[in-house]
Amino acid sequence: MNTKKLMPYGFWPSVLTPERMVELTKVFDVQWDQRGHDVVIFEKREGQSRLLRINPNYGFPRDLISTNPVVVRVNYGGGEYTVGSDAVFFVSRGRIYRKPLDDGLAEAVTKGNFQPASPTLSPNEEWICFVYNNKEEDGLAVVPAHPGPHKPVLLLTGYDFFMQPTWHPTGQQLAVIAWNHPSMPWDSPYLLLLDVSTDSQSLRLTQVTVLQGPDQGILFQPEFSPDGRYLAYVGEVDDLTQLFLYDLQTHQTRQLTHQNGELAMPAWRQGVRTIGWHHDSQHIYYIVNVEGKMNVWRTDIHGQNQVCLTADLPFDVYRQIAVSPKDNQIAMRAVSTTQPERIIVLHDDIDTPWHVIRYTTSNEIPQCYYARAQRLRWGHESHVRYGLYYPPTHPQYEDQGPPPMVVLLHGGPTGQAFMMFCAQAQFLATRGFAVLLVNHRGSTGYGKAYRESLRHQWGIYDVEDSISGVEYCIQEGLARRDAIYIMGASAGGLTVYNALIHYPGVFRAGITLYGVANLWTFSNETHKFERHYQDFLIGPLPEATAAYNDRSPVLHADKIQDPVAIFQGSQDPVVPLSQTIDMIAALKSHHVPVFYRVFEGEGHGWHSPKTVAQFYHDLEDFLHDSLKSPTD
Repeated sequence: MNTKKLMPYGFWPSVLTPERMVELTKVFDVQWDQRGHDVVIFEKREGQSRLLRINPNYGFPRDLISTNPVVVRVNYGGGEYTVGSDAVFFVSRGRIYRKPLDDGLAEAVTKGNFQPASPTLSPNEEWICFVYNNKEEDGLAVVPAHPGPHKPVLLLTGYDFFMQPTWHPTGQQLAVIAWNHPSMPWDSPYLLLLDVSTDSQSLRLTQVTVLQGPDQGILFQPEFSPDGRYLAYVGEVDDLTQLFLYDLQTHQTRQLTHQNGELAMPAWRQGVRTIGWHHDSQHIYYIVNVEGKMNVWRTDIHGQNQVCLTADLPFDVYRQIAVSPKDNQIAMRAVSTTQPERIIVLHDDIDTPWHVIRYTTSNEIPQCYYARAQRLRWGHESHVRYGLYYPPTHPQYEDQGPPPMVVLLHGGPTGQAFMMFCAQAQFLATRGFAVLLVNHRGSTGYGKAYRESLRHQWGIYDVEDSISGVEYCIQEGLARRDAIYIMGASAGGLTVYNALIHYPGVFRAGITLYGVANLWTFSNETHKFERHYQDFLIGPLPEATAAYNDRSPVLHADKIQDPVAIFQGSQDPVVPLSQTIDMIAALKSHHVPVFYRVFEGEGHGWHSPKTVAQFYHDLEDFLHDSLKSPTD
């Protein structure tokens, strides 16, 4: 018997209060120590970064770092730390620090005026190689691994960007991904093999070999086998990314997998991992993404005996795979659409399959309070588009008819919405909103052709696919036509603005978080990493001048009729505050109803607990006020 109470959509009392949104812990990475005894987890709780040490078989988490802010300021961050046998090396305040895994204070290893990322420890634990950024120069550098501080020695420059350095077990070679403007890391990267010579006092580069690139498409995460015979990496072939093996003795390359999914992730951050070697050097674990749902697989080095290890696990997405250097344990991030993220250890053993070693919430909220996402497809044949739909969900309340819906757009726009616990979507769904996460053309996870179809079409195809997703949901009875909202951050904010410009009246309101409003100033003022990104998205200048004008929302604010809520950080290095100030002024000059809030000290995303709580209070109030107002 149905005992739910009737209450209007959008006004259901939710267990996910703005204050509880602050409490959600964000986990970024997990790594084993070199002995294979413990794992070290990097997470952020209530705005503070933490490194935790946990023995996966027994014991409780122990904070290693609580006072030093663990943060990387190269591109979008990532690659915050690496773990040795008895110490963790982490990035903080523009330096690399060494902190013993047992008792002991953190001590600086490096000095200098540059930003480090992706520290990686040599096999003998004498050297650290890392990516650095010094204003307009990026490169690789090395520094002794014992406390200093030491002035780093430049190892390699000559490329605009570097990512994912890794050592050969002998310590005589390194592999690294590099690329140049105007490319992004998923466009035309190089896979480089570096020969180095070392002694007790110095390390120097002797030879650089280009193994792959720049015409092979994505090249991602090189990893040497523990015995030193092979170099595994992810490459692109036949529209999808697959696992490859380079034999360092025969110099032959073999494709190991032929999966109907993606093995690479868009490398917005340093330190992203989707593959890992078994300690026997005969097997490799890898993650496959099929339309936003992931599984962990194992293959041998001949590409035979490929087995899915996670088909029966209650999770939908796995990230940051970390394989024990001594046994069959695999640590990783795991999440489903109704379970907040956690760290699990998977045993490649049928007797003890898996267990959780770290939760990101108190687990006091039952899963029945959360919306279970479903994958949607709309269109037909070569015009299929993709998305995830979160229905309004509450164990105690319901309403009749189609619900109001928020269209939620991912950033990038080279990115993807996954089958995972989306806090923003759940915040909305638990209040009685349907949520559509659109994976428009240009999204990753659906092959190269789909990803590259956004070339020179940003501001057009992403908008069209959002509109067609809305129409599909309305036709299927999944959404109420007169109560559709559109919300996006960063690149998704540009889509919001352009949707309001070209489709007035479709949306009751738009919501942007640090959204791109002026393509001209964005191209000139953004950070080095994305300085030429628009050459692909819009077109090179001066040839694309008309497109820059046509798709810069601030130049067409007079066409916006629907209310807009705008949120912006005052210290955003990617989408500067000036963009939002100009957009607000343009909207006000044309009498468009606009709510805005600038969060002092915030950058490209919210970090302060106070900011997070205020944002969700504002969002809830804005939507409530909109739903109460009469429609035209």
